[in-house]
Amino acid sequence: MSLNILLATLLATALAAPAPKPAPQSISSLGGSSGIGIGGLSGLGSGTSGSSPPLPSGLSGLGGLDGLGGSLPGGLSGLGGLGGLGGAGASGSLPTLPTGLSGLGGLGGGSSGLGGLGGPVPRAAQTSGSSSLGGETASDVQNGVCKPLTYIFARGTTEGGNMGETVGPALETQLKDQFGASNVAVQGVNYPASVEDVVEGSTDPKDTQGSTDMAQLTNQALSNCATTKVVLAGYSQGAQQVHGALMNLQPGQASAAVTFGDPLRTQAFQNIDADKTKIYCAAGDEVCNDEFVISAAHLSYASTDAAPAATFIKSVIQ
Repeated sequence: MSLNILLATLLATALAAPAPKPAPQSISSLGGSSGIGIGGLSGLGSGTSGSSPPLPSGLSGLGGLDGLGGSLPGGLSGLGGLGGLGGAGASGSLPTLPTGLSGLGGLGGGSSGLGGLGGPVPRAAQTSGSSSLGGETASDVQNGVCKPLTYIFARGTTEGGNMGETVGPALETQLKDQFGASNVAVQGVNYPASVEDVVEGSTDPKDTQGSTDMAQLTNQALSNCATTKVVLAGYSQGAQQVHGALMNLQPGQASAAVTFGDPLRTQAFQNIDADKTKIYCAAGDEVCNDEFVISAAHLSYASTDAAPAATFIKSVIQ
């Protein structure tokens, strides 16, 4: 069963159920000040107290779709992040999700929609560029900007903008500290970064949309700015795009490459010297084993590894 059919089936089941009664006042504070309310709680819908009707067998992981935005039809206000799908929260007769999607998280909470596979994650401080859906967008290469260093980044799954919200902007800040803000051109990779593309990124990274776009941006930067040094970087699904982009480039075109939470960490980078590459994989991050189970370790890179990565890049670029 495809993911779209599965989600449609779950929503149809919910529409047939009686509308839940209002939640007790005691849980009104859940969700903090973000306005999401309790929409992102993956456990709601089973085992909770109060008078809400029990969910059908197999839907015990459903919480509430309140975080999706806008008003919902009657009977849907209690559905949350579909947090049990593919994980321990699902029970009953729900089908197993395809390989590579076992970490599919919540549709209701977070800042970027679907949870897992690199998103949603806590927002990093915004740097340069415009903002889209909570993430940064940077298009210096597309705009013909020439600087001594060109930083091209592929964001994680479901992150907003073309730079994302966490690792991309964090590494940008650190590179500007290392090289000087006026010496760094910044460009995000333009690709969907959707859940559906994750499996292709693991099995055929060379031909993904992100990989081909990253390679094209590299060629464009070198064509417009012959002396610029190109740094390729990516987080989670974005790391797959770095591997694929290098397959589409010639040796020496990329001056450095770094990845974070890399599902393809066991595969050597192509067309670049090994000593100009570095993979950051935190202890306990199962995404680095090509198992898309999102943990605190997978969400740690912006705060723990952006600075060391920038230092490494500075050390290999002459």
